[in-house]
Amino acid sequence: VRARFETQAEEPIVHQRAANSEAEPITFAAALQSIVRPVGDARAIHDRLSQLGFTAELKINADGPTLQEAFKRFAASLQDGSVAVVYFSGHAGRVGGEFTLLAADAPPQGIRGTRQQPFGLSLTAIADDIRVAGAQAQIFLIDACRGDPYVSSPAELGPSSCGAFTETLAEGSLALFSASAGQRALDRLGNGDQGGPHSVFTRTLLDHLDDGGSIVQLARSVRTEVIELANSVQYQQTPAYLDELVGPPVVLVPSPAEVASAPPPPSAPPVPRAPAPAPPHPDVQPPPA
Repeated sequence: VRARFETQAEEPIVHQRAANSEAEPITFAAALQSIVRPVGDARAIHDRLSQLGFTAELKINADGPTLQEAFKRFAASLQDGSVAVVYFSGHAGRVGGEFTLLAADAPPQGIRGTRQQPFGLSLTAIADDIRVAGAQAQIFLIDACRGDPYVSSPAELGPSSCGAFTETLAEGSLALFSASAGQRALDRLGNGDQGGPHSVFTRTLLDHLDDGGSIVQLARSVRTEVIELANSVQYQQTPAYLDELVGPPVVLVPSPAEVASAPPPPSAPPVPRAPAPAPPHPDVQPPPA
């Protein structure tokens, strides 16, 4: 089965907005300036999944239409039986009641009512689209639980709505979020953090992506380790995950035994060769020089 992988990333959306809107509340911008990890996190996940054999597409700081178009190409490329993985780092929020992965140009709360182009990607909608495309499983790794810009006043980020769904994800889905509803995921463990350049969730995910075993085991391992890291700085961060998988366990990295027992790929058919030229008849003399 050929697996596919798509990753989406969003830099601090204040960078996109500040250039276009002088009226944006400064407190809202200040709240976003501390989000410094998403682009590096997305690149690291993209590189790791590529090393593991996934066909990968990376999108950085995409606006709404670009994000929608990239996902359409991704869904169209899936083959029956694929394992599809979508990683997103940035911000997410409730848009029209749906949990949405926000594009780089998503507006602040105060002007969302006049928005004409898409805010980003609805998680339930893209899970449905991937399922319809024939994927065996769709795995969502969401590091976008830093606060919801659409549940409070325009000047503040409200608590994250990660993991809080009124609708069930499509059958065959697993979604792992960097935090639970009402929490805000940590980018770092304080000013003295020596854990590297990635967010607390993504650094832990990177440590476990190439583990053998099912994706459910991976989700539980990441969840446990993130809880422990957050507790070390007296903070509460519990990655939520929703499991709608069916059938045999889904793995991102086959075990050595599975690799050894896999049937060999079909051999290529022999290349046809041109027939050798017939020898000259003995009665035929060569032409004179």
